[in-house]
Amino acid sequence: MINFLKMQNDTLHDRLNIQIALEGVILDSIKAGQLNNALKTYKKIVNVYILNDIGNGCRLRCIKNHIISLSALINRMIIDIGINSNLLKIKNYKFLNKIESSNSIKDTIAIGEKMIEEYCNVILDNYSCTENILIRKAISYIHNNFSENIKLDDVCNHVHISKTYFCSLFKKYTGVCFSKYLNNIRIEKSKELLKKNEMSILDISIAVGFNNQSYFSKLFKDNTGITPKEFRKNYFNKYIYK
Repeated sequence: MINFLKMQNDTLHDRLNIQIALEGVILDSIKAGQLNNALKTYKKIVNVYILNDIGNGCRLRCIKNHIISLSALINRMIIDIGINSNLLKIKNYKFLNKIESSNSIKDTIAIGEKMIEEYCNVILDNYSCTENILIRKAISYIHNNFSENIKLDDVCNHVHISKTYFCSLFKKYTGVCFSKYLNNIRIEKSKELLKKNEMSILDISIAVGFNNQSYFSKLFKDNTGITPKEFRKNYFNKYIYK
């Protein structure tokens, strides 16, 4: 259980690590369709958001900025799963407008709760539409083993179907091919590790399943527009050294 009184005396770096960890729990809970756990964690992170000021001393602006950032994280996660991005854009614009129009911290926090609920429903609706048990099994396998040197053959063997049939099904249900889906997961995980500044870029590339740092850096830049080194520098300049 988080001691928020103690956390007030922690360094900004420590509080940001707590924030990143809680955001990770929210993302995982939404991805799993676990609304209650997502909302429970959201109530905890609101206290952390207030302490990690990104509103120039204005608590309302601070909360708004954090929830907008959380919405972006959730959107990215859902897009990586392969859910229709146009639907997400509509929902995202709706919540951004509501957040910006809010005149109180209480109302803004409530909008965040509603946002999490709707995004969780998007995931649950998608799971109910994805009736193919083979693809659900494959996706679970990929998420549990992305850090290993898994190949298309490994996943096909796990679900016991041919590569041709699997590739056709996977693209149909996720909207992307196997390799892109796997790399998206790895890149998102690498972002979490880059924010902690405790591992070298080489170690991070290995930790998320890339054996070649150059290849990891190339894919990272293709995905984000910047290199892993630039991503880390930008993050720490914005949140740690400001």
